[in-house]
Formats: sequence, C-alpha cells, structure tokens
Amino acid sequence: MSHFYQLKAGVRQGGVFSPIALGIYIDGLVKLVNESTIGCKIGACCTGIVLYADDIILLAPSLHGLQSLINICVSEFNFSVYGC
Repeated sequence: MSHFYQLKAGVRQGGVFSPIALGIYIDGLVKLVNESTIGCKIGACCTGIVLYADDIILLAPSLHGLQSLINICVSEFNFSVYGC
C-alpha cells in the first residue's frame, strides 16, 4: 500500500471540469501540429495528431517527422523529454 500525499496542482480524475481543462491546455499543441503539415495522409486529410480522452497519438510518415512532432510538443509544453 502506498502513503497518501497531497496534490498541489492538476484536476481531479473524473471531475466534470477535467475534460474541458485538458482541451484548453492542449489546444495550442493541436494547432501547432496541424500547422506543421507533418503527418500521415488519411484520405485527403493530413493527420499528425489523434486525441481520445486524455490519450495523444502522434502520426508521422518517417522517424524524422515523428521527431519533429515530438520537438513541437516539447517546445509547446516547455519541458525536457528526459526530465532534466
């Protein structure tokens, strides 16, 4: 069993406001990925990001393209992939 600890930031799991807050938080990321035109063609659409609930999938036709999408995410959220 783990010990209880206090959360000082974030939204509650299952909270009514949680999906809205997530949408507001990642809206800028979705816009940047779509504007980059990096992604896989699905029909006539170029899709680089797919969202479902709190899951995000990045789609790219190459490893270089995927790294470019990851770099967009890192710069948008201003954090290090390696936690440094």
